[in-house]
Amino acid sequence: MKLRTLLAVIIALLATQTYAQDMIYKKNGSVINAKVEEVTHRIVKYKKEGNPDGPVYTIEKEEVAKIEYPNGGVDIFRELDDVRRERNRQKYGKNLIALAPIQVTEGVGLGLSYERILDDNGIVSFHLPVAVAFTNQDYPDAYSSGTGGSYYYGSVTNNNPMYTIMPGLRIYPTSAFGVVRYSIGPNFVIGSGKKYIDEYIYDNKGAITDTVIGFKDQLLLGIVVTNSLNINPTKHLYLGMDLGLGFTYINKIDGRVRDTSPLVQFAFKIGYRF
Repeated sequence: MKLRTLLAVIIALLATQTYAQDMIYKKNGSVINAKVEEVTHRIVKYKKEGNPDGPVYTIEKEEVAKIEYPNGGVDIFRELDDVRRERNRQKYGKNLIALAPIQVTEGVGLGLSYERILDDNGIVSFHLPVAVAFTNQDYPDAYSSGTGGSYYYGSVTNNNPMYTIMPGLRIYPTSAFGVVRYSIGPNFVIGSGKKYIDEYIYDNKGAITDTVIGFKDQLLLGIVVTNSLNINPTKHLYLGMDLGLGFTYINKIDGRVRDTSPLVQFAFKIGYRF
């Protein structure tokens, strides 16, 4: 009897081990008793409890919270978005230096910019572009005024530089960490240079009191909203395009405040992310 009882216990234990089931815990709270056949990067393949010779079923890996095995092992599946964010944080640096060989700001020139991501998720960054542009202004080579009117003799083109600094913020709706990303944000515009003017000065009665001709100092302050396409083909290489539209709230030439004028800035950039 004792030998028969011992054999029965051994057989029962072996049967329990043979038919022990895996526990698939879904994120919606349900549990599947099954025999897991395979776990890939996208799906979990399993057979239903008590039917080891039956068909193989699949479930999306994104729906699974964890799998517990009879030997005590556990597979825990993280949220796909969390995995992507972690991978992006590890892959892309928070600093970016970029050269703009094509820069349009009150003329065509070139620029340089620095950007720093301010948060771990890459949503907000500080952006500081600087630029020099040349206005290509034509002005009279000689000027004469008399009773018969004003006369101009020929013209000369002068490439007067306009220096601009545009500190601002960038907002990345889907994070700055990724291959292709869009951003939008405000930039303050501070510009200084020279502008050629040829105009009459009137008094309050409409009479001409003076004529201002020549290159005069210009100072402008304004704001633009910049839309950006940002491409990171590799860990360090950066390509980008910026388009900003806005207006001046101060436009001073030769010490006199002029009317508000529109502002447009465009840049094609190549940079290094670190």
